Amino acid sequence: MSDPGALAQALAARPAHVVQGEQCVTDDPDNAVVIYPVAGLGTTPRPRTSTLVDLVGASRARILHDLDRPRSTTELSRRHQLSASTVSYHLGVLLDAGMVHRTRRGLAVEYARSARGDTLVLTQ
Repeated sequence: MSDPGALAQALAARPAHVVQGEQCVTDDPDNAVVIYPVAGLGTTPRPRTSTLVDLVGASRARILHDLDRPRSTTELSRRHQLSASTVSYHLGVLLDAGMVHRTRRGLAVEYARSARGDTLVLTQ
């Protein structure tokens, strides 16, 4: 078949839902058949995650949830089994975003959710 036009006429494209490991059979013996997967069929849907987790990440989301009352970096570090420097970094990001506020109590600095942080946590 050296004629491209004849090749185009003899080539049939067929969408198919093919299960892996199964044989695909065509009912078009006169044409070469290109089989391609149907978009969206046979794919495993990604599990839906929390909008808050999608937005700020899992660690920050857990920390933000836990700040329903004032807590220190040390307390959050212990509660979430994260290093104090990691908690401090996450608190800095949340502080810059206006999700938390901080208050000094003697030698300790405590963080709590701001009104913006409350809105984000309570409306997810």
